[in-house]
Amino acid sequence: MKSVFDLVEAIYESIVENFETTGQEPRALVLSPASYRRLLEIKSDDPAAINPLGHFRLVIDEIFPDTEVGVES
Repeated sequence: MKSVFDLVEAIYESIVENFETTGQEPRALVLSPASYRRLLEIKSDDPAAINPLGHFRLVIDEIFPDTEVGVES
């Protein structure tokens, strides 16, 4: 079975990994334009789905892969 990319899970995992590595919350999340659009869709369908992620500055990177989430510390 082919796995499906879960954007919210990928963001959460990136935040946790960054926190475990640095001991700090990231200053910003880095997303591709397509991932940003998907995040807006998720938020409009179910705002509570992204509440646990917290509040971060978003950086939209034109060349960032759609199935990758980055963090800036």
